Amino acid sequence: MKEQIKVEEIVRQIRKVAGDKIFAMTYERVAAKCPFCGKSNKKWNELDECPICGTKLSKFRDATCRLGVTDPKNCTAPGKGKFIGESFEEALAKGNLKYFDMNAENKDETIGCYRTAKIEKIKEIRMDGRIFEVKA
Repeated sequence: MKEQIKVEEIVRQIRKVAGDKIFAMTYERVAAKCPFCGKSNKKWNELDECPICGTKLSKFRDATCRLGVTDPKNCTAPGKGKFIGESFEEALAKGNLKYFDMNAENKDETIGCYRTAKIEKIKEIRMDGRIFEVKA
């Protein structure tokens, strides 16, 4: 059974996750992505199929998440990526959730890397055997 929570409650639920616990979430991508050719573009958000290859576009991301990961192999070090020097707390204050996606596929064919999700785009969180569905 899914429990309903509001967007404002997401951070409170995320804070309950200890650094070594794994949780899952589904969120809306900022830019639709083609799972076949790997291209993504915000302009494609209103399309159903990739304008390049015709494959159905992915509008949501399912992530297997962990907080507090430091120095992972084959990944950009914390504070060296798109949000340089931004802490977890600073990201939360701006409406973003920084996390380590344990299933993220990297260009060098390794698995696992840092990602950022817009909190307002999170649709579902799964943790501790519970499913939280986010309602506006």
